[in-house]
Amino acid sequence: MSQGPRTLLRGIADRMTRVIEYELSGAGWAKGTVVLDGRRIALDASYIHDTFSDLVEALLTACRGQEVVEWVYFHEPASTHVYLTRADSRRAIALRRFPDFRVPRPRLGNPGKLIAEGKVLLRQLVADVIIAGSRMIEAHGEQGYLQSWRRPFPTRAFADLRDLRRNCVLL
Repeated sequence: MSQGPRTLLRGIADRMTRVIEYELSGAGWAKGTVVLDGRRIALDASYIHDTFSDLVEALLTACRGQEVVEWVYFHEPASTHVYLTRADSRRAIALRRFPDFRVPRPRLGNPGKLIAEGKVLLRQLVADVIIAGSRMIEAHGEQGYLQSWRRPFPTRAFADLRDLRRNCVLL
């Protein structure tokens, strides 16, 4: 029996090394991962912040030329801020952890603790986020996402990101 194109593509995607992983993991929680130089950094996210939407918007902004973008994972009470900075054809990525998400933000003089840094390709991050978002919609649908995450799926921004990727606009 032959496999359909969707099954074949999913198999290829499963074998790819990803930098960003993200999936819902129960009511109000998601499991995120950033992989740098073979090191997997687990970043759980709470519904108190719309992490996936934040991530999609940050990547859209980076694709449109913004030099520095950030997104946040709130772990309750800790938070991890991910900073993506343009550095030639690659992007520098840095993860900084704060012990309490209510602590003043980095631009207010608190740099947090550096937990990882490295170089990544923007197109790889975008591909990873498209895979993650597509899988969440396939598994839960927009209504299921809303019920589990307590926030709507970022449909418009996600479609814009997919269009950028599809049209090869990314560097």
